[in-house]
Amino acid sequence: AQVPIKPILMCFVCKLSFGYVRSFIGHAMGDHNIVLSGEEKNLLATKNVSAILQVSGREKEPRISFLEP
Repeated sequence: AQVPIKPILMCFVCKLSFGYVRSFIGHAMGDHNIVLSGEEKNLLATKNVSAILQVSGREKEPRISFLEP
């Protein structure tokens, strides 16, 4: 039997997890003013992609990081 793969989609800033990429993107764009690059959009369109939103750098800018499968 095959176990379904569930992607990890989390906002470390707000301590939230998401079940769908669409809601993760909506949160990132709406609550954190993230503007996705073309490459980020392509990666998020990949099946079972895992990503986290975190702040980094001196300015504590929110950014999306992708996790390797």
